[in-house]
Amino acid sequence: MDNASQRDSFRAMRAAMCRMAWMGPAALIVSVASTACVPDKDKEPGFLKPPKSFDVQGGDLTFNEKRIEAFNSMNSGERTAHITELKGKAGSFKGQGIFRRSTELGGKMDDLTYGKFEIFAVAPGPEENEEKGVWLEVNIEYHLFSEKEMAAGWPNPSYIEFTGTLGDISYQGQSKPRKMELKVIVDDVKILKD
Repeated sequence: MDNASQRDSFRAMRAAMCRMAWMGPAALIVSVASTACVPDKDKEPGFLKPPKSFDVQGGDLTFNEKRIEAFNSMNSGERTAHITELKGKAGSFKGQGIFRRSTELGGKMDDLTYGKFEIFAVAPGPEENEEKGVWLEVNIEYHLFSEKEMAAGWPNPSYIEFTGTLGDISYQGQSKPRKMELKVIVDDVKILKD
């Protein structure tokens, strides 16, 4: 290849690169704008949707919508009495949540008094970016304890149901959003499938 043809080839390549550099940002903006994604709940994959049996608002649970509303309207003395009553009924606590993780507690953890293994789950609410929580703006966190591993290999998220005994409760009714943290010693926990 002689110098003249090399120079022509170089000029052509340079011109093409200049056109691409000028069109690059515009082409990028057009391609991003045309592929913008708006989530459509109706087209959500089936494996992400909760099963029909998952009903944290209206189900027969210890803290469903009506029972949380009643709990929120109690004065501090009534709440304390209610919590004491719940703690005294072994195996009477029933709840549902979205499984997040499972861990084995170390030897010096305070919560080891409830059990060796902990399952962390949440009820749908503002922190979970769900349209409807259990009640208004209450974030509910469940710490489920047992002496044996009950959630090995469970995918996050999984919709779960559990029964057991209330160990402790922390309710922050003045914060926004409100927060309820429940520690439950579980007898049974399972992934909801239907």
